Amino acid sequence: MNIKEIPGIIKNRFNDLLTFLKVIYKLPGAKKYFAVSIFLIVIFFFITFPYEELVKKKLNEGSGRTYSSARISGLDVGILGSTDIEKLEVYFTDLTEIIIEKAELGISVNPYRLLVSRRLLTDLDIQNFKYSGKENEFKGKVTGDIDVTIADKSNIPENGTISINITRGALQLGLINIPTSMGNIPLKTDIINITLLNFSSDIINRTAKIKKFALESEEISCSFTGTITLEPILKNSRLDMKMTLDPQSKIFDQHRDIVNAFAKNGPIIISIGGTAGRPEFKMDKNEN
Repeated sequence: MNIKEIPGIIKNRFNDLLTFLKVIYKLPGAKKYFAVSIFLIVIFFFITFPYEELVKKKLNEGSGRTYSSARISGLDVGILGSTDIEKLEVYFTDLTEIIIEKAELGISVNPYRLLVSRRLLTDLDIQNFKYSGKENEFKGKVTGDIDVTIADKSNIPENGTISINITRGALQLGLINIPTSMGNIPLKTDIINITLLNFSSDIINRTAKIKKFALESEEISCSFTGTITLEPILKNSRLDMKMTLDPQSKIFDQHRDIVNAFAKNGPIIISIGGTAGRPEFKMDKNEN
């Protein structure tokens, strides 16, 4: 066979294939069979797509950047129903850790959303959420809704909305120094039992603008306003916030006279700057 004849042979075989397909397509019911075949191929692709492996791959990609390491167990990705996670452990370089147990996510899962649009759309129900730091600890039941777009390189939320509710919570802060013009007020806190914590924010270009952030408990009542500029390493996220405290909160009982003299029948307002890893506190002057 002359090598120059090969392109012509390929062209003839291709034309023969097209002719064959045209004949098949003209048969009775052929259009329906083609449509059903394509539909089944798409369904098969969605069902057999390795979602669990994709999630583990994304967790591994974040190791060494957003966090030092992460482990997940009991992952069951539901195509039509919810996605369940038995346990997720995330460890950070500053020895803090986040542990999630018995989580149910009503996540919208499909390859396009996960790989192309990088959009995370889900409601969540976490029975046990725990954060442990060097001097503080938090745990509780978490519910809420998340609709965010994840940045391609940094793997942090870039745009979207987050709404979170926390109940059955407990917060351990250790020793807190509240700066005032009359000196620091040292607060040695026991466990604060959280009745309800509401948090909602809009994220625009990696900056989370707080719409609502309020904490209610028997020991303290406070709220937050401002922004958080998100960074790939969580502790480097920049804070520009104000915390408003009710001076009649039980947490101030041991310093009631000093607090009342400073508050002047108004709320205690503290500006919070710096980073999440090293926050800076400054008491705002009360003009009341």
